[in-house]
Amino acid sequence: MAAVTYMFCGNEKGDLYVRKHKPGECVVFGRGGTSAGGVNLKRIKWSKYSGTEARGTALECGFQLPCSKIPVTVRAYRVRVAHGKHLYTRLRAHTRYGTAVVRLASYRHRTY
Repeated sequence: MAAVTYMFCGNEKGDLYVRKHKPGECVVFGRGGTSAGGVNLKRIKWSKYSGTEARGTALECGFQLPCSKIPVTVRAYRVRVAHGKHLYTRLRAHTRYGTAVVRLASYRHRTY
């Protein structure tokens, strides 16, 4: 049986990274907890979610209101084992405006 692979995304309040499997939404802040270099993905639809990579489509909302709703293709990759769990440690989000590659957390912690 293949191991389940997770990724860490911000919780509802945005103050804690929590482990998720096939998340429907995922917020990841940039370095130092800023929105620069981060992603705020909603309505993620995974077309592939295997042990080596995950691929899908979503909407990039940005970090301002209202949600920007920019179509994005998503790829999670670079699996590592931490605390006995398989985790994606990179997330690439590509829109017509460009590509962002963010580091995903490898443990549960506060976002600030």
